[in-house]
Amino acid sequence: DYPDLVHELLAVVTDTYIAFRNMMDPLLTDRAGDGAVYLHGCLFGGKVLIKDDTAIVNLSEEMHRAFSKTYNDRIFKAFGGGSMHYCGPSRTWAHEAVGSPWLRGINYGNPEMQNLAGEYAYWRDRKVPILLWGDSLRGQRQEGGTLDDIRSLGIRTGMSLAIRVDDEKKARAVLDAHRRASGA
Repeated sequence: DYPDLVHELLAVVTDTYIAFRNMMDPLLTDRAGDGAVYLHGCLFGGKVLIKDDTAIVNLSEEMHRAFSKTYNDRIFKAFGGGSMHYCGPSRTWAHEAVGSPWLRGINYGNPEMQNLAGEYAYWRDRKVPILLWGDSLRGQRQEGGTLDDIRSLGIRTGMSLAIRVDDEKKARAVLDAHRRASGA
C-alpha cells in the first residue's frame, strides 16, 4: 500500500547491510581469498551470499523486480559480485530475477524442485556455476541416482555437488563409484 515507504526502508536496510559487512569484513573468517566465501562446506563465488527465499517464492515478478532485485543488485555491486541462494521451486521468471552482471554462483535449497537439465543449460550459457547441488542440506538423504542423472546429461563442469552419507566409508564408496563412472 505504501511503496515509497517500503523503498525507503529497503534502502536503509541495504545501506546498513553494506556498511556493516564492510566494517565486519576484517573480522570474518568466511573468505577464500578475494574471490569466494565459505558456507555450508562449499565455496560461493564473490564476497557475499544473498538468500532470497521469501522474495522469490512469495512475490510476483513485478514486485520482486521492484522490491528485491534492485536491492540485491546494489549489494552485489558494492562487493564486486556474489552468489544467490533460494529455496522452493523455480518460477518462470526466476532466472532473470536472480541474474545480474555481478552474479558468481547460484544455489538451490530444493534441488529436487528444479529441472536440472534446464537450470544447468541456462546457467552454463552465462558461466554461472550451480553450487552445492544435491541433498546435503536437506534433513534426509535423497534416494536415487543424483550422480547418474548428472552424468546422463553430460555435465562435466560448472557444478559443485553434495550428497549425504552415514559415514566416511560410504563417502569413499560414493567417490570411488563416481570416479570409475566418470573415467577419472
